[in-house]
Amino acid sequence: MEKSYTYYNHEISKGLSPNTVIHFHANLRKALDEAFRENLIPYNFADKAHRPKANDYVAEYYNQYELLKLFETVKNKKIEFAVLMASYYGLRRSEIMGLKWSCFDFKEKMFIIKHTITECALDGKVVRVAKDRAKTKKSVRSLPLVPQVEKMLLSMKEKEEYNKKFFGNCYNHKNDEYIYKDPNGNLVKPGYVTQHFKKWVIEKNPYLKTIRFHDLRHSCATLLRSEGVPLEDIQKWLGHSQITTTEKLYAHFEYKTHLKSAEKISNAFHIEEK
Repeated sequence: MEKSYTYYNHEISKGLSPNTVIHFHANLRKALDEAFRENLIPYNFADKAHRPKANDYVAEYYNQYELLKLFETVKNKKIEFAVLMASYYGLRRSEIMGLKWSCFDFKEKMFIIKHTITECALDGKVVRVAKDRAKTKKSVRSLPLVPQVEKMLLSMKEKEEYNKKFFGNCYNHKNDEYIYKDPNGNLVKPGYVTQHFKKWVIEKNPYLKTIRFHDLRHSCATLLRSEGVPLEDIQKWLGHSQITTTEKLYAHFEYKTHLKSAEKISNAFHIEEK
């Protein structure tokens, strides 16, 4: 499949990362698999294609002090909910957008992640797609409700009830089951979170280094790892389908996790001076 190899290299030369091209290849292979099953093609041509080698990815992240600065920056702003859920729980953007009030049990202090909302292009328009399922089976998970997030949610519920009365007939009740909404009841757009985080949170605050919104998920995992949480537990917390994903992304974690190792190796070779 020389042509596919040439095409992949062409896309990389245009600035796409090998990982993005691999994603293209996976989608193409999936589509051709379906065509083969429907007897539309003699075999899956993508099976013989040479896909590019994936780059080793080292995630960007904030440490606990940078996260605290971030929390101060977004306090009482619309993006605060997304920032806290990504930082405390490492939730994906789609998982944050899909959170429903029914997912939370305030009596038992826990919640479940099993809904998502994403954006996609359809006939030249951006549309939102709501699904009553997570990214993978392992992405469906129950997590404890931490006090800081519980306090924020109760405040959001109180404001929501006020907004329903304030806007009256103009309030959009179609989204009542969802948590992350504008004052008039419309769902917050997924694109708002990513764009607002970059433009108004990061770029307007020089004391915060530049990271992506998704890197808050990495920040959560890195902080857990630096506190000694086993990779297997982090895998379940983040909803990774395979432990290898967790291992690959978070092999490089906070410096202080190496301090105990440094102390042990130093003591192992320590010789009393006479």
